[in-house]
Amino acid sequence: MAITYVQDRRGRPLAPTTRGGHVRRLLDSKQARVVCSNPFTIRLMYEVDPCTQGFVLGIDPGRTNIGIAVAATDGTGLFTAKAETNNKDVPKRMKVRKAHRQASRQGERKRRQRRAKKNGTCFDERKRILPGCKKPITNHYIKNTEARFMNRRRPKGWLTPTANQLLLSTISLVCKVCKLLPVTDVVLELNKFDFMAMDNPAIQRWEYQKGPLHGYGSVEAAVYAQQKGHCIFCDQAIANYHHVIPVSKGGSDTLDNRAGLCGHHHGLVHKQQAWVDKLAELKAGMNKRYAALSVVNQIMPRLVDELGKMFPGHALVTNGWSTKQFRDDHGIPKDHNTDAYCIACSILENPTIKLPEEVYELRKFRRHDRAIINQICERNYYLPGVDPETGKPKNILVAKNRHKRTEQKTASLEEFRAAHPNDVGRLMVARGGPKYKDPNRVLPGAIFQVETSPGKFEQLVFQGSHGRDKNGQPSYLEFVGRGNFRPNRCKYVARGRGWQFV
Repeated sequence: MAITYVQDRRGRPLAPTTRGGHVRRLLDSKQARVVCSNPFTIRLMYEVDPCTQGFVLGIDPGRTNIGIAVAATDGTGLFTAKAETNNKDVPKRMKVRKAHRQASRQGERKRRQRRAKKNGTCFDERKRILPGCKKPITNHYIKNTEARFMNRRRPKGWLTPTANQLLLSTISLVCKVCKLLPVTDVVLELNKFDFMAMDNPAIQRWEYQKGPLHGYGSVEAAVYAQQKGHCIFCDQAIANYHHVIPVSKGGSDTLDNRAGLCGHHHGLVHKQQAWVDKLAELKAGMNKRYAALSVVNQIMPRLVDELGKMFPGHALVTNGWSTKQFRDDHGIPKDHNTDAYCIACSILENPTIKLPEEVYELRKFRRHDRAIINQICERNYYLPGVDPETGKPKNILVAKNRHKRTEQKTASLEEFRAAHPNDVGRLMVARGGPKYKDPNRVLPGAIFQVETSPGKFEQLVFQGSHGRDKNGQPSYLEFVGRGNFRPNRCKYVARGRGWQFV
């Protein structure tokens, strides 16, 4: 039978009910109102006694997938869910943020240099030894600011941004479930992964201090063993040991930056950028085999402490072996949500195994996007001309930027001036700079009321938009698990708030 989650008048969770007829009569008589349709939750409009019954929450932690379940003291499952995090997007977003910051600061430095040259406040080249530098640095035009990167200090208990986001996401997931059910106890599966033992189960204690090149003698031999003697792209023998990031661009001569290639693919990597990107992606996957497990290892001590503060004296831990043994003894299939149910039942005496009929799915979305700059545009130079296809006047792009940037394929203004000195006066300039985002844009995770069929409305989670009409508005809105709908059939309800039921 379907479970209805209940809240009291103040929004505090009560014991759930399966009495569908009683719930319907409460709604018809205005003694209760619907708070959420997924999962179906009602709030009573009259005073009731608080819930004294205890429920056990089980957590199966992970980086991408988290299992969570709530069971009664007799073992009856009241809630199970599979939660999908967005933790893998954090490194990508930080990389984009870094690129925007570097471009902005470089543009500001160039602007100061041009202003100094125009006002005649430049000085001749001089050398300074900046903090953290062993060799003198040549200063041009203006005085550089003092380096401040050595002044940073990490506080005690600092976590990497990826690990910190996963920790906060797990805690917020627990808080969201606690709004549905009055949880009194929590059980966490405490996992600590030994990566070297996973690679070599027969490893000895003294071998932990050996590095990745131990027993190979050279980086090439280690790469050969890592790729089992064949090319990273195919089954051909290794003919060349290639640097993923060239030494000329700061690449190192370490195992993480070397890949074995056959002669055919080595030539493709040197000729086509697409193959360079494929090589970098494959090598990153080999280097970060245990990246997800490493992040989980980092947050475990902090997660145990935080759960202990949320449930004083009622926060327990178990291990993966106990979970597996409980699951096998009761014939429960393995999944993230069923593992969480087994974790919750592992502290109960003689529980009655009864899994919930419905398994919910949650997905983590960004709460906000404070970035106001969409991209940094280049300065473009156009020359009046004629479109060869239509014969109509058209401005033709002939150069980008004053000077050629790193890895720029097109001509710069400096090169165009040298090749066409008589056409410089005819150029039209489109100034570069930042392009800003719409501050009122709808972010993924927002809730919409969508007319899925004539006369039938559902609340769906927004995922993205596709296409643009002549007015610049999106042609289709995409929703999680339900496909695309026209904007005229969708009504915005609320913005996304982290975890959403989908």
